[in-house]
Formats: sequence, structure tokens, C-alpha cells
Amino acid sequence: MKRFIKAAVFSILLVSLMGANAPPPPEEWVGKDLQFTEKSASGNFTPFCMVARRKDLKAYDKGEWKMPKDLFLFSELADKKGTVIDCKNDKTSFVKIVKIQSRDDIILCETTHGRSLPDVFFLEELELARSMVGKEIYASLPMAKRYPGLGNYEALKIAKASPPEGAVLREDPLVFLLKKEDGQTITWQGKLTSINVDADAPDNPEYFFEVWLQTDPLAGRDWNSRYLLAIREGKVMAGMTPEMVTLSWGPPDETVTSAAAQDNTEKWVYGETALVFKDGSLAGRIDK
Repeated sequence: MKRFIKAAVFSILLVSLMGANAPPPPEEWVGKDLQFTEKSASGNFTPFCMVARRKDLKAYDKGEWKMPKDLFLFSELADKKGTVIDCKNDKTSFVKIVKIQSRDDIILCETTHGRSLPDVFFLEELELARSMVGKEIYASLPMAKRYPGLGNYEALKIAKASPPEGAVLREDPLVFLLKKEDGQTITWQGKLTSINVDADAPDNPEYFFEVWLQTDPLAGRDWNSRYLLAIREGKVMAGMTPEMVTLSWGPPDETVTSAAAQDNTEKWVYGETALVFKDGSLAGRIDK
């Protein structure tokens, strides 16, 4: 029962984190743990943090907060961890208040980069990724094509999840080490959630659960074993249904249906190859 509850909680958390591939609104940052990144240390975005002692919080809440005399260089924050304790929006930018755990200070960060906060890496994504270690996943068709020797829907276990080597950068992908049943491993890099994706990022990252499957689409199928083996090997053979072909090759580039009412045939075009279905099963193949 406890295992079931844990699995249910994990599934709810995963669904809530995946959502749409867009950064969470600033109010959802409150309470989240983060780590200052290499960008913070380089000062490419904001050259300093403004440090407010605890006694200054009341003044801040009243709108009477003033810039303190002691300015905190970002280089002093590199690799430090903190927690967002407040997030306010003014007319020009989002204002974040971040508490550094190792000090009794409140770090007030301002940015004019819209919904993004490029100076930090939210740790929630990495913690969730590490909680997935040991879980079984299955290779989608695109992943089976990308990695030589990996079959369609082949089972793998997540052996390791970690940030990239060196300092953590906000836009850096996570690194997943995936182990096949024969012990061979492959490495995949990408995002697990959208929390560390900037709204103005030039490239869309690849998301884990858009390319890796949580269930085996062939599990429980009562099809002939020859068809099941062919699908896992990415092959097609006579007698396959359109569903079987889709599971093996994916959806076609184009479909052509016969105009003759008595001719119940349809062609599925894959690049230079056309598969011919008659009465709902694969009857022929034409290679140009």
C-alpha cells in the first residue's frame, strides 16, 4: 500500500511539473530551492546583488526599502544555494528576494528579462531527476533510430541523473545515464521539466518524457510473436495491420486512398517506399 501511495504521489508530481513547456509564473517560484549559476558569477546579466539584512524586510514590505550601502558581487554567490522567499512584480521587472541558506542575509535580485530568471538554477528539476534513478523506461521510435543497437520500445533503467560537468548553468541540459538489460549504457541529455527554461530561449530543448516512454506499447498485445519481433526490430511484413506498421515505422509521410469504391486499398508513403494495404492488412511494398 505504501509503495502504491508513493507511486501515485510521484505520478502527480511528475504531471504537475511537466505541464506545458513554458516557465512557471513568478509566484510559483516562492519556496523553491535554487543555486546561483556560472552566469551569476560572471556577472554577464546583473553585476551585483543588493543585500538587505533581515531588519530591512519590514521597510521593504512598506515600500520604503532603499538600496543598501553594501553591494554583493555575484562572484561571491557562485555555487551557493538559496530559497525564494518572495517574488514581486513592479512596472518594469520581476523582483525576486532570495534567501541564501549559508548566511543570515536576504539577497534581493532584480531582472528585466521578463519571466526568466537567468541567474539561478532551480534544484527541483535535478532532485526529481535523481528520484527517478532505478525506474524503467522504454525507447520511443525516435530514440531507437538515434542510438545504434537500441530496439523499438526496448526497456532501459535510469542508472544516473546529474547536472553537466563543471558549474551548473541554467540552460544546460541534465545528463541521464540509461542502462540496457545487457548492461550496455547510453547517455541522453535534455530537460525533465520547464522550470529552468527561459521564456526567450532561442532553441526548444528536448524533454525527457516526450522521447522516452513510461510504458511498453507492445505489452499485453496478443498479436503473433512474428509481428511483435518485427516491430521491435523496426521491420514490416505482410499481414500487418496499420496499427502494427505505425508502431514499427511511425506515421506515414503521406497516405493515398484508391478512388475506386470496389478497390479497398491504401498506400502509405515513407520517403522512397510505399506500403500497400488491402482490406486492412499490409499486402505489398514498393521501393522506388
